[in-house]
Amino acid sequence: MLFCCLFREGKANMSEAAYDVGDRVWVRLEGFPWWPARIIPESLMGLNPSEMHPGMQAVRFYGSGDASVIDTTDGN
Repeated sequence: MLFCCLFREGKANMSEAAYDVGDRVWVRLEGFPWWPARIIPESLMGLNPSEMHPGMQAVRFYGSGDASVIDTTDGN
């Protein structure tokens, strides 16, 4: 898991934001600039939903196609 900030336009309080598969978000990983990504199903990362605690999201980054599991409660 990576330290990050996650931002979705139109949400004032990200700790209360609910993310849906397909949502476009901006992610900032430590040491990198903000980068656009999309929320993807955990199954695309080979994970079971039971392995994800509340606040964890799987994302795929635009451009590189890299995917990561991030904790939306970090750095918000």
